Amino acid sequence: MAKSVFETGGCPTCRAPQFSFDTVDLLSTAYTHGDIEKARHLLESSTYHSSRDIFDRTPLIRAAQHSEREVIHLLVEHGPSVTQEDMYHQTAICWASKEGHTDAIEELLLAGADISYLDSEGQTLLHLAVKSGSEETAALLLATGVAGSATDLEGVTALHLAARDGSKEFINLLIDNGAETAAKDNLGRTPLHYCAELGYGAATKLLVDRGSSLSAKDNAGRGGQLVSWPKRLEVTAQ
Repeated sequence: MAKSVFETGGCPTCRAPQFSFDTVDLLSTAYTHGDIEKARHLLESSTYHSSRDIFDRTPLIRAAQHSEREVIHLLVEHGPSVTQEDMYHQTAICWASKEGHTDAIEELLLAGADISYLDSEGQTLLHLAVKSGSEETAALLLATGVAGSATDLEGVTALHLAARDGSKEFINLLIDNGAETAAKDNLGRTPLHYCAELGYGAATKLLVDRGSSLSAKDNAGRGGQLVSWPKRLEVTAQ
């Protein structure tokens, strides 16, 4: 009986070379057990380097997605470009940032990965790292030069995302690295608008302490209710 597309990683209507979903695992296992020759043998095929799965992901992209640093090192050593994209135009460093894989990002940066990557929504690697919840990844990206105040197509900054989650750790990290507390998205909303509206008392107090304006209004003129927050913060902050 023929294997299914999920077992083979292949596409029944696609003629492009494809690889099995467990190929990256084979590479990782070989490397982990010190069988470097076996790992290198897998990498000798040019067909392997150009192969794609059903989502158009290459072995390098899948290695980054699963934080296989040693496999990434072996792959880039044998030629695959770090600019390879999947069907959604996501590169290896994009996937590593989305998943919060700091080690993978470090290896990709050594191989020349582009830190100025933007996804289809205009989000930077920093946006993706904040969404992943990995402060370590966000700190690394900031240290390598990703702008802390960059906006996506909706005018949203990484600080807006941190405020929506009420994350004091991310708020401090981002402001310490140049994020603007007064930044407004396309709706005219600052990070404080979202944080206060969602009831994050401690994070709201932190934003105020770090310079956010309580009088800021959005495009609809809303925001005056924030004036009442100072009297409530001592009660709501944890």
